[in-house]
Amino acid sequence: MIENIPKLEKSDQFIQNKIQKENQNKIQKIYNSLLFGCGDIDCKNPYYYVTLLNNKIYEFNKSKNKTPLLEFIGDWFGSNKFFHSFFPKSELPICNTTCLGIDFESVQKVYSLLDSLKDDDITNIIKSSLTKQLEKIEKELKSKPKFLHLRAILIIFELKLLGEPEFLDFFGKFLSTIFNIQHNHRLIIYKWLTKVPIYNIQKKIKRLQNFISIQITFNVNQMEKADKIVLLAYRLLELLNEANSNRNSQNAVDFKLFQNELINNIINDPENKEFGLEYHLLGFILKDHFSICNFPFLLNVLTKSKLFEMEAKVQQKIQMKNSLEIGMSIGNLNPFFILHVRRDYIIEDSLNQISTSKENFKKELKVDFVGEEAVDAGGVQKEFFQIVIGKLFDPNYGMFTYDEKTHLHFFNKNTLESEPEFFLIGAVLGLAIYNQVILDIHFPLVVYKKLLQMKLTLEDLKEVDSDLANGLEKLLNLDGNVEDLDEFFQVKTTYFGDTKAYDLKPNGRNIQVTNKNRQEYVDLYVDFELSKSIKKQFDAFSKGFVTVCDSYTLRILRPEELELLICGDPKFLFFSCGTDRVPIGGFSKMKFTISKQDSNLDRLPSAHTCFNQLLLPEYSSKEILKEKLSLAIQNFQGFGML
Repeated sequence: MIENIPKLEKSDQFIQNKIQKENQNKIQKIYNSLLFGCGDIDCKNPYYYVTLLNNKIYEFNKSKNKTPLLEFIGDWFGSNKFFHSFFPKSELPICNTTCLGIDFESVQKVYSLLDSLKDDDITNIIKSSLTKQLEKIEKELKSKPKFLHLRAILIIFELKLLGEPEFLDFFGKFLSTIFNIQHNHRLIIYKWLTKVPIYNIQKKIKRLQNFISIQITFNVNQMEKADKIVLLAYRLLELLNEANSNRNSQNAVDFKLFQNELINNIINDPENKEFGLEYHLLGFILKDHFSICNFPFLLNVLTKSKLFEMEAKVQQKIQMKNSLEIGMSIGNLNPFFILHVRRDYIIEDSLNQISTSKENFKKELKVDFVGEEAVDAGGVQKEFFQIVIGKLFDPNYGMFTYDEKTHLHFFNKNTLESEPEFFLIGAVLGLAIYNQVILDIHFPLVVYKKLLQMKLTLEDLKEVDSDLANGLEKLLNLDGNVEDLDEFFQVKTTYFGDTKAYDLKPNGRNIQVTNKNRQEYVDLYVDFELSKSIKKQFDAFSKGFVTVCDSYTLRILRPEELELLICGDPKFLFFSCGTDRVPIGGFSKMKFTISKQDSNLDRLPSAHTCFNQLLLPEYSSKEILKEKLSLAIQNFQGFGML
């Protein structure tokens, strides 16, 4: 019976209250531990270990007794506490495939504090403790993997000492750990790398570049056959490069940061005949020895252009040799690809001969204008390209649209021209590259991305149709109900006055755009505008280009670099005229003048961009002129433009 239960005495009530209070304290401590992630049940501070480290350093500076500090560092860096450190102060310690939950600021504070001590014993205890930690991480990931173990890899990657010579052996073990774990675990690290702050990616790249450069400096033969550790460094840099490529363009690292200056200098060294450009080109093509071309992000555009030019010349020599052998057997020696064209019918003649002479594309090009006596030593060839490009890109021809604001051409989805004309322009681009002729064409970068079969995004649409791209971007960021806009998975276009509707997906006309499916809608809309609506035109163009330019080294180019090979460097134009694009009609539509400047020979060239006027001092030699002008162009931002 309830009434028979004795009432609690005051002493019993006191004990019960005490137990309840202790339990509440334990719950609070556990909550703090989970919330702040320091791994200590008594932790109430998100910067618990940062604060504790500061205290230990203060005690060390005061007492000069290093032992407590060393023991603290060894215990922290060598135990499970390390896995639970550095969670963001304002977040629960959630760690999953999309969120790694690292407070990089506190990580840097700890590493900076330790680095500031400049103490060999501390450096050694860090190295030995983290070496054990790497072994533990690798073992744990094989038996009972946790996100915390993968997270610890990125925390170790933040260590400033990784770039120091005394940590080279540890860096090697660190690289081995990353590539000894399962592929799906490495994929999680890759996903995390697409989310971390941009400055964090930059630091990681610099540490890897420093490691690679030190290894190569100590052993130049690494360029002949990279050992395992250097290859792992290349692979980790490759992982960072791929992660960077999948970041938003405003939050991505400049791709030039991935290029290694030392590597480019070594393989471009004319004295390095044994393991220079030719060695790596052959290794890339034949796959019978190591080639740095397998890691193209390490190479700058100069190196890539030399490799491309070298491959083109090799193919031209092979084609010339084959032609001579065949010609001798049939009595018709012709080592060149000669185009015979009439000026008034240059498009028709070019199209007829190019479409029926595919076996000659690898030969050196010569152009013969019918009825004219000029011998093609290069000038006639350039004139041919200039005329063909001018005609095919003429708005009246209707193959390409032209944007007055950006001065860019793009494929006309409503063109009346047939596919052969687009094949011709693609082949002309390929022939120009193979014969080292710079063309005056102005495509948006997306065209070169499509030629290299790269994924397209909303960012690419901005160069082609900025108004449409901005509208789609607003749709993605709209806070309200997207259904209120009454949009469907359908696109309407005007074709010579008639409106046509295209479903972006099956039955798209009946599928309304919602907050949930708007990303899919935008992706399909971008794909329609940049691919599906111009498929016939671009496929013919691409076929013409690839038919001529089916090159191994084409695969190692970035779209920006392919544009440079075709169009040249726009920096001089920007320096002189304030724009990197010429107006429609080419240079003939620009009044460009070169004027003599004062006689101060120490002065760099300058420009009146408003008048398209380049000002040159009267230098004593072409070499000095080239040096001074190159310096001015490379550093034109901030000065030199008047």
